[in-house]
Amino acid sequence: MLGILLGALIYGAFADRHAFSQRTQYLNILGGLAWGVAGFAYIFSAQVNGNTAAFIWPQLNVVIATFGGITILHEHKSKRELKYTIWRIVLIVAGSVATSFA
Repeated sequence: MLGILLGALIYGAFADRHAFSQRTQYLNILGGLAWGVAGFAYIFSAQVNGNTAAFIWPQLNVVIATFGGITILHEHKSKRELKYTIWRIVLIVAGSVATSFA
């Protein structure tokens, strides 16, 4: 993470002077910081909980992302698509729970 930050600063300073004047770049920084914090937390979680749980539980973000996309972004799903989406989410959660307790 620090290497990427250093590389971006060098690139912005020498190669593209307009890189840090765009609003989009600053919004991407927030996503990068969130990713960095999550990676840092993953390292500590792997030490405390073990690799299996530290990997499986964060992967459940697909549940939040799926329902967030449907509700917040107003993605249109037919009744059939919604039924299959919910069943897939149930299988993902069940597989995660079964794997973490095995």
